[in-house]
Amino acid sequence: MKKPFIILLLLLTPLLNFGQKVAAKKHSEEITCQQVRAAIWHLKHNENLKSFEFKFDNRILDGWGFDGPIANIYTAKKLNVKLEELWNQDKDKIGEIFKSFEDKPTNSGSKLKLDCLPKSRHKNTIISKLDNNTILLHVTYSKLGDEGSSGVIYLFFFDESNNVESFYETPWIS
Repeated sequence: MKKPFIILLLLLTPLLNFGQKVAAKKHSEEITCQQVRAAIWHLKHNENLKSFEFKFDNRILDGWGFDGPIANIYTAKKLNVKLEELWNQDKDKIGEIFKSFEDKPTNSGSKLKLDCLPKSRHKNTIISKLDNNTILLHVTYSKLGDEGSSGVIYLFFFDESNNVESFYETPWIS
């Protein structure tokens, strides 16, 4: 009698976890949509980007792209210090933040069906998130095969109401 009961519990455990993950994901999808809308609105009202069309990938990466100057900006903001004062802070705190996004593979993250994003075949924008207060948009402007791509990375910080609190931009080329 114990053996069938244990087998039944083992079979039901993934279903119970699935329900919890779906409930948690629903909340993050809503936040992500609000933040993407706010970020796009902010960028569309920028004189340089009015005619640019963002075509999103449906994978939300979990920290990929937070490197180079973006890593320093993100870390300074999380420690609530000016960028110039970042390396005068406790190295353990800096290291802890860096470990949260260090060496993330390109395909890390999960696919989400975001109703706020238009479906597109030729994607030029990747979304990456580390927490509920930030979103990173990795945009490719021109792609010449595997090498020779270029674009810009936008890092947005949001307040509690998901309004853009601050925004940083840095170009990239590969």
